[in-house]
Amino acid sequence: MAYGSTLDAGSSFEREIEVLKELDHPFIPNYIDNFKTEIQRETFLALAQDYVKGEKLCRMVREGKSFTREEVLSIFEDLLRILDHIHNLHPAVIHRDVIPKNIVRDSRART
Repeated sequence: MAYGSTLDAGSSFEREIEVLKELDHPFIPNYIDNFKTEIQRETFLALAQDYVKGEKLCRMVREGKSFTREEVLSIFEDLLRILDHIHNLHPAVIHRDVIPKNIVRDSRART
């Protein structure tokens, strides 16, 4: 994840970092660290999280993967568990980018 050098992006990044530090769920990669770097006079903000070995859902679909009913239900159950967890935090966390490119099916998946 990289953000440009605007002030708004920086404050948004810092809010995201504070949320990620507090998240504790087996299907959410753990926060490790964050840092700023400057490349050709432009500041970039970087986030480090646990590596999740797996495949993005969008790639699986693009490559023609067919899912059984059970696999689809498993994916949705996992997503709903995550969303239920973050929505029940105080304050609640709203993930506004739940899309196939942000979903990784890893070795912990039941399918």
